[in-house]
Amino acid sequence: MVERKSRINVVLPMILSLAVIVLYRYLELKFAVALIVGIIGFVLVNYNIKIGILGATFLMPFMPDKIGLAMMLSLSVFFFIKYVLIEPKPLKATIFGAIIGVYFIIACIATFTSISLSGSIRDIGLHMGGLSYAFVVINTIETKEDLNTLLTVLMVSATLVALYGVLQYFTGVEIAREWMDVESSPDISARVYSVFGNPNILAEYLVILCPIGVGMMWQTKSIKKKPIFFLGAVSMLIALILTMSRGGWLGIAFAALVFVLLVDRRLLLLAIPIVIAAFFLLPTSILNRITSIGNMADSSIKHRFDILNVTFNVIRDNWVAGVGFGYLPFKMVFETYNRYINMYHVHNTYLQTMGELGIPAFTIFATMLFTFIKYPILKLVKRKDDTYYRYVGAGIVAGLVGILSQGFFESILYLPRIIFIFWTVVGIMIAMVNIASKDNDIELNSIDQSVVVKRGNRK
Repeated sequence: MVERKSRINVVLPMILSLAVIVLYRYLELKFAVALIVGIIGFVLVNYNIKIGILGATFLMPFMPDKIGLAMMLSLSVFFFIKYVLIEPKPLKATIFGAIIGVYFIIACIATFTSISLSGSIRDIGLHMGGLSYAFVVINTIETKEDLNTLLTVLMVSATLVALYGVLQYFTGVEIAREWMDVESSPDISARVYSVFGNPNILAEYLVILCPIGVGMMWQTKSIKKKPIFFLGAVSMLIALILTMSRGGWLGIAFAALVFVLLVDRRLLLLAIPIVIAAFFLLPTSILNRITSIGNMADSSIKHRFDILNVTFNVIRDNWVAGVGFGYLPFKMVFETYNRYINMYHVHNTYLQTMGELGIPAFTIFATMLFTFIKYPILKLVKRKDDTYYRYVGAGIVAGLVGILSQGFFESILYLPRIIFIFWTVVGIMIAMVNIASKDNDIELNSIDQSVVVKRGNRK
């Protein structure tokens, strides 16, 4: 046995070294590295799938879209093979399952009836990756300790993304012409985008995660952890400001309002001095950017209204079943109405969805989003006995409200990494609701048992 182990210790490194040489020789460096990391990841995931979830959550914003999608789908396939086919384990039934399932079925039907099947497959594949990963999270994260670890990893990843964005502000980044009306905002020298390549996408990412960081900071009683979460949340907020994304600013404003209302309404009294201080402390470039909201002289805003005017016509003519799931079918139809407006998507998630799926299916989509807000409030925020569920739950709800509010000014379910992070947060939220419900049942059972014991003692 000792001799056999010694052989393995010699042969295995030789095989892995040879594999690395072959991969490096015949593949591009980035694909070779990705494949090697994937092999190592498979070994770790086979040992404990939670390692894969933590790794995928941390790497999500940093991975190229195709590799990120492959990472999530691979993890989902592994979960299905091991825990559904080989070692079956009970799957979690949730109050969200039915509405998400109906929405996904509608999306699949809209894909196969689309005017551009290939265009719709792109988006259904992205949502399938995000949803399947959320499914793995829901059925793997089963304790409060696992949940806290996953959220901590998510916050560390978001903090690094934010810090890189702040660094860009000082090192300087080029502003693309389509991001800014130079005439209306001549004093803005940079719009940071960190690892996302576009400041509006970074803003969407930070709007959904920053409130969760605040919730994590709010709930912890650890003197060591609280400053860390505080600095993480502040770095995300600063990076969000530096994106110069007006939609992102409005989104985080709604998120902050919701968080305060859910946690302690007395904090609303701080809003007045904070707004007053902002006018004195914020740079002129940011104040001018804020006051430009709604300014029709701004070419960016005018361009969006031009798109909306055509979009209403597309919805009117395709209100029953839409044009097909995804932005590409919508873009193709849009161009038949107006070829002179350069657009990839409507800067409004809800009108975009109406155009893609039709108004009847949009009601299912809206109902699903409503459940994502309603039930965490009932199952998490309303719990007065557990500050962890209450405050972190409030952060998750606020983040979802924030990005859904930003959805009135941006198409948030358009780019891959935002689709991934959206469904990841939804998966974490559902896992938290399940864990909180289980903990509550355990507490109720223990109370009932103690009552029975007391009554027995009396006899």
